[in-house]
Amino acid sequence: MHSPSFSLRRGSLIRDARWLACALALILAGCLAPAEDGPDPELPDPRAEAMTDPAYREASLALQQRRPWRTESLIAPRLADSTLRTDWVIILAAEAAGATDRWERVDSLLGATSFENPYARSEARLLLARSALERGDATGALEHGRVARDLAESPMMRAPALVFLARAHERLGARDSALAAYNAAAAVLRPVSDWLTLRATSLTRDSATRADQYERLQTAVARQHSVYSEAQILERTGRARGAIALYERSGATFNAMRLRAATASGAADRAVARRELTTFIEANSGTDEARVAIEILDGGRFKLTANEEILVARSAVQHGPLSRARVALERAFAVRPPTGPERFFQISVLAESGPASRREASRLLARIRKPSPYAGEAAF
Repeated sequence: MHSPSFSLRRGSLIRDARWLACALALILAGCLAPAEDGPDPELPDPRAEAMTDPAYREASLALQQRRPWRTESLIAPRLADSTLRTDWVIILAAEAAGATDRWERVDSLLGATSFENPYARSEARLLLARSALERGDATGALEHGRVARDLAESPMMRAPALVFLARAHERLGARDSALAAYNAAAAVLRPVSDWLTLRATSLTRDSATRADQYERLQTAVARQHSVYSEAQILERTGRARGAIALYERSGATFNAMRLRAATASGAADRAVARRELTTFIEANSGTDEARVAIEILDGGRFKLTANEEILVARSAVQHGPLSRARVALERAFAVRPPTGPERFFQISVLAESGPASRREASRLLARIRKPSPYAGEAAF
């Protein structure tokens, strides 16, 4: 099982990669202009003939509007008719399938087709490269990306292939090749150039070079994200104190709290980290974030007070696992006796558990007798 800290870092990387892939998909579908100067005027629009078909045009528009199911519905009759199933009909159907993460469908559509149009062959290879990446096949992505790059007839058409090549190289550990590909693509794909630069920066070992790359960022959002990106780099390279400060600056306070807990040494530092996490759990009880905070406490072997264990139990009973709530209450009541409401809370937790726990709940309930003010509730 991955540690909570790994899961959080991995989640942010996945989100960045998915955002980049979605942005590229929008560029390929024509929803974003790939550069301020527009498409290469020397090259014709490869889909111009296909767009003269009203049904194809409507299906293409639906995809641009992020309605892939509508696209598939509109294109289905042409896909089923061999006389109407052109290269671009198949490409559009595959793009719609990719928009809903049905990569097996993408592979099925494209892998069984021999495309006559060279532009369509390039688009097909781009889609197959993305499909391979989404399925975790970096070697396959590298193969398809290289073919797409070699088929491209202009820098603008070559740039998306470079991005997929960069991502494949990165996954295969070829940092220098990935860095070069990201930088080459960033020079062309201006709407996503900042994000490509950030990806390249994450592979750059020298801090001075990274600082120069951050200075090249154009948008405020990317500049703010660069602080978070640099914090991740510092954390990966063992510079926790600097990473914590940058996480705080970027607004990623949970990551800062997580790292403080992971690096706390000595009773005083651990007590501060414990209180910070339990305060967070109380304020966010029952949420996924509270669940991760509990995992951090458990992974760090923090010793909680009775009241803190009860806070953990009240959160765990909502997000699970229920066993953690039972353990928390057992630990708390081994230190001090429960209040009436706490005992009823424990009984309710046990009653929702397995047969042995339900028998224990019945036993505890039977022990509540007059003159206890809770005897009436227990009898009920």
